[in-house]
Formats: sequence, structure tokens, C-alpha cells
Amino acid sequence: MEHNTKRETRVKIVLARPHERIETTDEVIVERPLAVYLNGQEVITLLCASSHPKDLAVGFLRSQGLLDCPDDLDSVTAEKESYSVHVNLKGEVELLYETQIVTCGAVGLGHDDPKEGRAVRETRMVTSGAGRGVLFPGAVEDALKRRVVSELSIARATVFSLMEQLSTASALHRDTGGAHSAALADASGEMILFRDDIGRHNAVDAIHGHCFLEGIPLKDKILLSTGRITSEIVVKAVMMEVPILLSLNPASSLAVDLALGIDLTVAGSIKGGKMNIYSAPARIT
Repeated sequence: MEHNTKRETRVKIVLARPHERIETTDEVIVERPLAVYLNGQEVITLLCASSHPKDLAVGFLRSQGLLDCPDDLDSVTAEKESYSVHVNLKGEVELLYETQIVTCGAVGLGHDDPKEGRAVRETRMVTSGAGRGVLFPGAVEDALKRRVVSELSIARATVFSLMEQLSTASALHRDTGGAHSAALADASGEMILFRDDIGRHNAVDAIHGHCFLEGIPLKDKILLSTGRITSEIVVKAVMMEVPILLSLNPASSLAVDLALGIDLTVAGSIKGGKMNIYSAPARIT
């Protein structure tokens, strides 16, 4: 069962208008640290507003290449009091970290540990995501080795219809103005799964985690996002194995370079009857 943690709260504010200041309250999003453990070892603390912490934690681990298939899982438990998720695998995991944190743009390459069992690359990279997303360089390496092979296509009109649905789907965003949304859709224009959170990467990871746990195939699906398309979002899309990524917002240069290299269809700035198709345009008919 997922947490029923409150996602919104009212805070006192001073509303400043021309020639007046009013003491009142406003609805804001509740941001909380979610600790993620893998076989008893803390992997990361994610700043989030998630009502689906298990989905988020599993999606994050999968996007970093730390989970291969659902059969590897022994258990996934969420603790409400500590707001943490404990993921236990059937095999051994050894986490190796240096204290160094590399800023976005300086992509260092780690190395595999010679010992047996899974090992995380030593350096974690802080990405450009709101709330500071994190990528292990191993995930970037894995993404660069892949190539999207798919005959899936989507009609231009369906793209705009889906983005219109996505832009109005989040009650959390309507109430606070502080949430990003992600969704999974099929080529017919049906939105089949939705998640929202304080960060765009969290919303995408929650989609991925749910599909991983439920065995939902993704090679014939479309990933939707309200956030900027940066390199970490492209990497997450590649790890999900979706062939098409659509967003209300534009892409970064590194995201475009990655998408072109692996033939992932990426389109952004989808609004007002226009869109920017950055890569593999043939899948949007």
C-alpha cells in the first residue's frame, strides 16, 4: 500500500500588490526527503512529493541500471514513519562511492568493481534537474550503447491531444503551481498511467517503477512530460525502452545529441499547434 502522506499544506505569506501588502495564506507543495535503501545500504535520498514512494524508488534504481528484471526482487517495502523505501534483491549488491559529486556537464566514467555481484559506479553526477536529479555515470554509459528500434508512430493531432490532457491532469499543480507531471500513453492517444511530483525526473521514475513492478511493456508506449528535456530525462526514457518522448517544454543540446545518437524520437515545446521535433521525426506522422 502506498503512503497517504499529505502533499499540500497552507503557509502564511505576505501578498504584495501595488500599494498594499496583505497577510494571508497560500497552498504550497510538501517537499520531503525519501531515503532509498538497496539490500540494507542507503543509495540515495530523493527530495520529492510522492504519494507512490515504492514506484519512485524502484524507478530510480531501474533508471540507474541497478535493477535488471522483476525476478531479481526479493521485496520492496515502504516505511511511513521514516519515509523510506527498502528494496531487497536476491543477489548481493556492493555500493562503492567516492565523496566527489560532479556537476552536470562533467560526465566522468566509473569502473566496474572486480569483486562479484552488482556494483554502482563510484561517482554520482548531479544533474540539471529541479531538486537536483542524480545520474550514476554507468547509466549514461548504458544509454549510449543502446539504439531505439521501433516502428511505432503517432499522429501529429494525437500529440497535441495528449499534451493537452497532461497539462490539466495534475490537481497538485492546479493547487500549488509547483508540480511536474509525467504520463504513459499509447499511439491511439489513451493516457494509461499518470504521476506528478515536485521534480520532473521523479515523476518519470515513478512511471518507470510502476511499470517495472507490474510488468507493463514499454516498447510500444509513449512517455509524456511537462518538464524540460535534459540529458537525464533522455537517459531515463532510454532505460524505459520507450521509442517516443514528448514534452511541453524544450530540450537541451546534450539531450538532443543523446537522442540523435540512439534514434529516440524527442519532441518538445508542444503547444499552440506547434512542436519542435529534435530527433527521429518519422515516428510523428
